[in-house]
Amino acid sequence: MNLTCKFAALALMGTVATVTAAPQADIKANNSDAAIAVARGAPVSLKIALTPDTLGNTALDWWVVRYDGTDLSSWALNGTWTSGLKPAYQGAGMLLPLTEFYSSSGLPVGSYTFYFAIDSPANGLLDPSSLVYDSVPVHVYTTKTDVADGSPYVDIYDPAKACNGVTLLADLHDLTSPRVIEVDMLGRVTWEYVLPNSLRGTVPVGLDAEPLSNGNVLITLSGKGVYEISRAGSIVWSLNDPKVSHDADRLANGNTLVVFGNNDTANDAQVKEVDAAGKTVWSWSAKSVYYIEPYKNISDQGWTHTNAATRLANGNTLVSLRNFDITAEISPAGTLVWSFDWGSLGVTGVDPHEPEIQPNDNLLVCLATANSPYQAVEIRRSSGEVVWQYSQPGRLLRGTRDCNRLANGNTLILSVLTQGTNSVDDDESVIFEVTPAGEIVWQFRLKNAPIGSSPGAFYKAHRTC
Repeated sequence: MNLTCKFAALALMGTVATVTAAPQADIKANNSDAAIAVARGAPVSLKIALTPDTLGNTALDWWVVRYDGTDLSSWALNGTWTSGLKPAYQGAGMLLPLTEFYSSSGLPVGSYTFYFAIDSPANGLLDPSSLVYDSVPVHVYTTKTDVADGSPYVDIYDPAKACNGVTLLADLHDLTSPRVIEVDMLGRVTWEYVLPNSLRGTVPVGLDAEPLSNGNVLITLSGKGVYEISRAGSIVWSLNDPKVSHDADRLANGNTLVVFGNNDTANDAQVKEVDAAGKTVWSWSAKSVYYIEPYKNISDQGWTHTNAATRLANGNTLVSLRNFDITAEISPAGTLVWSFDWGSLGVTGVDPHEPEIQPNDNLLVCLATANSPYQAVEIRRSSGEVVWQYSQPGRLLRGTRDCNRLANGNTLILSVLTQGTNSVDDDESVIFEVTPAGEIVWQFRLKNAPIGSSPGAFYKAHRTC
């Protein structure tokens, strides 16, 4: 391993041995020991401190190093950074109170780790047996001024509270070039798939993309079909059907659970499980339960406009019947096991989307219409009691189509931000992550991409933390 990589490997892999009664090194970014995130162009101040101990009279190598995930740079006493691993200073340990050595507003977008370390002897080489170090991560995220119109940017990011990772989503702000993108927490596009002409046609609002365990992406085109895409952009599996709507999940047995709610009728099956050859091995028709008043004669983009289905651990299937304001749990035999009418919250026509069973058996769902009492709501299934909700006064949302509970307990919500005006001309799509207390710790948008009265440029988002 070359010297440039050695420091990062030792530090990041946690293999550095520290000595007893050694000096204590400290480095802070903007006076914080924890990870910070700043918008590009915002100032970053770095400070170091050293408390000497038994090595006070020993000649030391002093290291101040920046690692950007690929390369190391070393800070020199003249205030510059140079490529590679070089001591900033060589000399005895001393009491160094917290002192700023670097302040700049010019860090490019990226993730950095800054290190302050000492070791002995003062030979210009890393000596793991005596190395004492401290580190602090700094993330610099994209801003609206950094990108072209239609490009993504981040305007809120707290790395200490967010479920850090990548987010997969469809971007339909430009219907001449619909695409699926994966973005990192800094707003950078790390992967992109632009739909070929063969898959475009009339691009629907219900473009969903979900990551698969094999590294591929499962794309659902409402009114078109379901397609498994390799990261290289090849279609490796497909199911074509104009009644496909909004959602498909790859099951553990290799089959695919597909929703058929696009202009569906009472004579259709709203959910099907198909095998790799496209053969239906299980299906459920809402007619078996709901061909009664007041549901019998409803019609809005189909009879039920079913928009989501999830296979549960108990073998049942959770189904979202949008036009009925109902989430239903269906047994393998097709019988109704449990259901919840979201109109019972006080307003009908709330358009429930993406119901998600939690490990404690609670149900999280998002409600799409602007008159919904909540944008995202979690209920106790046994009683219907609301146990958590997101609805912020002064932050007017509509078209909330996806809310996912993340591994750290936060919730990722996809919606349309109305800006609080009476016009839809400035409405824009937004994806944001909130803590259980409702604090926004990450927010993602597109620059100058108003969506007017449409459902939005985004439909679903999937975070891999």
